[in-house]
Amino acid sequence: MKKIILFAVTFFIFFYTCYGQTDITYYNLARSKVKLQDYKGAITDFDKSLALNPNNAQAYYIRGAVKAELKDFNGAAADFNSAIKINPKDATFYYSRAFAKEELQDLKGAISDFSKTIELNPQNAEAFYNRGIIKSELNENTAALADFNNAIKIDPNNTFYYNNRGAVKADLQDYNGALADYNKSIELNTNDAATYYNRAVAKANLQNFNGALTDYTKAIELNPNDAATYYNRGIVKANLQDKAGACADWKKAGELGYKKALDKCKEH
Repeated sequence: MKKIILFAVTFFIFFYTCYGQTDITYYNLARSKVKLQDYKGAITDFDKSLALNPNNAQAYYIRGAVKAELKDFNGAAADFNSAIKINPKDATFYYSRAFAKEELQDLKGAISDFSKTIELNPQNAEAFYNRGIIKSELNENTAALADFNNAIKIDPNNTFYYNNRGAVKADLQDYNGALADYNKSIELNTNDAATYYNRAVAKANLQNFNGALTDYTKAIELNPNDAATYYNRGIVKANLQDKAGACADWKKAGELGYKKALDKCKEH
């Protein structure tokens, strides 16, 4: 599943005139280094700024976002904690900490932070969406479906929302509902191989093998190096009695690393 992860390092950089001149200097130097992607240099200057003014929530937040860019998720979470302690009403702080927690495999903690984000900003479609992603990973599909519904209600033109809601519906064996969501996702973005793949799976489960064949072929056109797509298209071809075509696809899947696909030819 695709998901939207926006730490937005450069988008939450503000100038606060209430700070002393020296910490402002380091703070602004750090901002400039973030823009130049000199993340280590930015952290050094944020350190100096915070040493002089430890009550700058935004400095903690941006430093945490930079640490996340450097894959230091423990450090990022610690900085987001500090930002929240200073300003517990900023939804952005919880939203970013949720991603750090997710990276640290604290999925329940991430859900809690997305929930707090929604409490503070109930129009944040991405918070609903990303909370739904985690719930689906935890097999809480009914709750995930509710989150995707809310995300779509707020932002009805996001292709990822429909694609992932379709995947949850498929997990719940609502293949017709899944198909409708995949159709909408493709209407919004005709170039996403994953959505054609997912729609092909739904069509195959509905015994529409010709439709599944068309969608797998489109997925391969968009992403010609995905072994699973060749493997599944081979299964569809076998169901359509095209054994030679099925074997060709399984051989291709094997070449791409899906070795057990080669055994399918022997079975047929």
